[in-house]
Amino acid sequence: FISAMVLSDARIGLLQLWQTRLAGVPADQRVTDSVDLNEDGIPDNQQPEVILAVNAADGSGSKQIGVSPVAVGTDVFIEALEAVAAGTIAETANRPTDFPFGLINYRLKVNSADGIARVTVYLSEAAPAGAKWYKYDTFKGWIDYSDHAEFSVDRRSVTIELKDGDYGDLDRIVNGEITDPGGVGVTTSATPPPATSGGGGGGCFIDSASPGTMHHNHHFSYLLFLATLCCGIVIFVRLRRG
Repeated sequence: FISAMVLSDARIGLLQLWQTRLAGVPADQRVTDSVDLNEDGIPDNQQPEVILAVNAADGSGSKQIGVSPVAVGTDVFIEALEAVAAGTIAETANRPTDFPFGLINYRLKVNSADGIARVTVYLSEAAPAGAKWYKYDTFKGWIDYSDHAEFSVDRRSVTIELKDGDYGDLDRIVNGEITDPGGVGVTTSATPPPATSGGGGGGCFIDSASPGTMHHNHHFSYLLFLATLCCGIVIFVRLRRG
């Protein structure tokens, strides 16, 4: 939006008052004309009313992520989108092991009567198998948002549902806006403990001990010697009786 003004020397100057919603994307995160995450044949940076896209904050500079209303032109509008490095959030409890695309923080304008918004998050490459959509809440910490997020078959997008003032809305206020920080998270399963085994037979039985226990038990070798000696005596007596 441009406003004209008359300068002191009778010249007319132009003053930019406000940029279009493309300003909802930080200048240093804007994608190039080659990026078309929703694959509609139009560069994402040329249709801010349909999709906002940014270069992901994963550290590689080679991934992009975009957000679009599920039904363009309805009561949900993407007002702003920003890529955020996962390391900027210090909370570690229940935090996924890795965020392949970093995090995003986006703001929605919601005019629907029920306050429900559905958006599609587009990824420049498939999310890893087992990855889930995680949100960060300042009160609840890291949240597995799978109950309201569904990945596409090719895992190149995820559809998310949110409700103004309720689930998915960071400010928890019914104010026509939804703020949603989150991202694709991968949690590596913990290594299962080694299986234990027991043994027996022949009238002689020695309880097995874990390697760590044997390492720290100074009497293990002595006890093993006594047990072996006892077994030897029993066998020797049986042979003599036979």
